[in-house]
Amino acid sequence: LGVVLVHGFLAAPLELAGLAAYLHAKGLSVYLVRLRGHGTSPEDLAGRSSAEWVDSVDRGYALMSALCKRVVIGGFSFGGGLALDAAIRIDGLAGVFAACPPLRLCSRSARMAPLLTVWNRVKDLAHLHGHKKEFVDISPEHPHINYLRLPIQGMWELERFMKSLEERLSEVRIPALLLQSDGDPTVDPQGTAHIFEHLGSSDKTYRTFASKRHGILLGEGADQVYGEIGAFIDRLRQGH
Repeated sequence: LGVVLVHGFLAAPLELAGLAAYLHAKGLSVYLVRLRGHGTSPEDLAGRSSAEWVDSVDRGYALMSALCKRVVIGGFSFGGGLALDAAIRIDGLAGVFAACPPLRLCSRSARMAPLLTVWNRVKDLAHLHGHKKEFVDISPEHPHINYLRLPIQGMWELERFMKSLEERLSEVRIPALLLQSDGDPTVDPQGTAHIFEHLGSSDKTYRTFASKRHGILLGEGADQVYGEIGAFIDRLRQGH
């Protein structure tokens, strides 16, 4: 059994390195995807599309499926959304897990993204490029991993993708695990509960953690999250 891990928006594979090491120690093959436009620069990310991020996940799956008979895909934050999308599109996955998938966002900059994108397009039409607001400065939980500037266009792509995913949740029919911080300042926990309720799988589990952080796969309490993911994957291994 192999596991493909997908990091979140603005981040990089390092975000999931601890989980990868934990799973590898359990005897699993693990591959960390790097989504296009990440690990480079905010300017690079601003020009990327959700189709490119989906392709990044598919490349990871292709590599792992060439090495292992069965594959689980999981991700954190937007990576969780991409993992759920893969569970719909890719036949034969053994399971899927998503930690804090961003169906509904809490941050002010995220809520402003559609408005600012429209504003940028208006300025393009008026040839007033100097007035465009293409980036928003942010203060991420893990500045050594995440970009410090949020590309508005990239945020718009993320929200469009998640809206499309919401309409297809009933098509997820494989074993699924959702994990959520109950005090998440970035992702609305009610959105994750909504995802869980609408999954089409008859084998699905929802776990919450007492935390006021979004990045529950790093730092204090991460071992508890790892344990839930490990138990989910162990069950998949024992079932076949």
